[in-house]
Amino acid sequence: MEALVAVSLLSTKKLNRRFGGVVAVKDIDFSLEQGEIRGIIGPNGAGKTTFVNLLSGRLASDSGQIVFRGVDITGQPAWKRARLGIAYTFQITSIYPGLTVFENVAIGAQMRSHQSSKSRPWTDWKTNLEEIVGSCLRMTGLDWSRTRLAAELAYGHQRLLEIAVNLAVDPVLFILDEPTQGLSVDEIREFTDLLRRIRSDRTIILIEHNLPFVMNLADRVTVMDQGGILAENDPKGIQVDARVKAAYLGE
Repeated sequence: MEALVAVSLLSTKKLNRRFGGVVAVKDIDFSLEQGEIRGIIGPNGAGKTTFVNLLSGRLASDSGQIVFRGVDITGQPAWKRARLGIAYTFQITSIYPGLTVFENVAIGAQMRSHQSSKSRPWTDWKTNLEEIVGSCLRMTGLDWSRTRLAAELAYGHQRLLEIAVNLAVDPVLFILDEPTQGLSVDEIREFTDLLRRIRSDRTIILIEHNLPFVMNLADRVTVMDQGGILAENDPKGIQVDARVKAAYLGE
């Protein structure tokens, strides 16, 4: 039997971003394989959020290249990257609190309809809206809340709703920035189970300070420091890396 060859989903080459005299991201060469969960960790100010903002298009790079699914997307804005299949969730939830849970997820489903409008008319998507939204709510365990206002949900459930909205768009790549921030131990456990369920046909990047969460979930971990990549390895390798211990793990 032939060995499976990993397929690169996203890569960067010599990616740079400055803010005045501060170098936030410096000469980053990065490769993400299709289907993996990648953790990105590092001390505050290491450049993690700036880096993923460059990937999602919310910031423009000063130099370098970003390739997604074989296409150079370096100069493309965030909305075009979203339509290509890159979903980004913020540290603070970005849902519509005055709409119901169902209506929030339906907005994501409508975005999916625009992506497929050439091959499938909107009337078909409208007919299947209940099925799309229902599937996303069941996947995230929120089917019980479909008629409730998003503002009425507990914070942990609002985070799950944000995932449900993005699932409705049907992204290829999820970028999650501090997804466990503000969650209880039980909510983190629930969130971990959800990410394991959705990873079957999606790729995930996690930017996190919760090290046990990352080490328990990620296939590989990228450690950033001072705007660059300090180390990359599987979780066990990262935890015994002397450079990582000195720069981040406090040893």
